[in-house]
Amino acid sequence: MRPDDWHLTEDLDDFLAGGGDFLRSRPALHTQQLTVTERLRTRGPAEQGDQATLFGRLERAGKVEATFYRLPSRGLAPTALTPE
Repeated sequence: MRPDDWHLTEDLDDFLAGGGDFLRSRPALHTQQLTVTERLRTRGPAEQGDQATLFGRLERAGKVEATFYRLPSRGLAPTALTPE
């Protein structure tokens, strides 16, 4: 996994445009990520001080393989990654 494979954003709409289909493809596995992103979408961004929520997606050959979000109050929440 190269750092270039990760796409980071603080924009929820941008994150969902790139990673939403991946999350919805296995809703049982990604329940937490789907719930939190829907809550942020309907209630607005979560910011504490100077820290905004950070979102990321791992893409290889144009395919999303993992995502994460980092909430200032909760820390990092990644989806499962394979050993590769």
